[in-house]
Amino acid sequence: MEEGLLQVASSGFNRPLTNDFRDDVATHLRGGILQVALENQKPIAFAMSQYHDSIDTAYIAGVVKVPTAPRGIIQEMVGKFIEEYNPKILVTRTQNDRVMDIMCNFCSTVVPLDRSVTPTEIKLLTNLNLLTPTTNVDLLIARGHYGSQMIFGCPRRRSYNSKVINFSNQLNYEDGDAALLIGYRKNI
Repeated sequence: MEEGLLQVASSGFNRPLTNDFRDDVATHLRGGILQVALENQKPIAFAMSQYHDSIDTAYIAGVVKVPTAPRGIIQEMVGKFIEEYNPKILVTRTQNDRVMDIMCNFCSTVVPLDRSVTPTEIKLLTNLNLLTPTTNVDLLIARGHYGSQMIFGCPRRRSYNSKVINFSNQLNYEDGDAALLIGYRKNI
């Protein structure tokens, strides 16, 4: 199964399966609760999430799909995870506008899209080990975190949500900047 998931990541991120990329994906695959979408018994998408019961927080650690996978499949997978664990808070690190859109769809407030970050939220990110020395804590942007753009060789898919666009325009996509987002769930 792992080899199939590596192929999904390679296709979804349009990256060759180098040893470094294999190691990075393998680390994500073993980092929490793995969901896999299959088509004809072959993986076409996966989502890795972690649930931290003591702080009622879910970390969406990684999501990817092959380009031919159905539109909305990642949101559906994240939605099933949320339905099962019912966290009050969602956290993610990404440079993907679509992941930011998903956070907006599930949360009534997304920091820093809707408001500035608070010291309590900085502490939350610290406790989840998501802050790096390159993180601008006022903007919640980890400069150069990924080392380069995550998806190679194709145009960056952009959001239609003005809040997402305004925020993600601050990312240097080519240098691998990552956005940190904290979402407070709707209807909790």
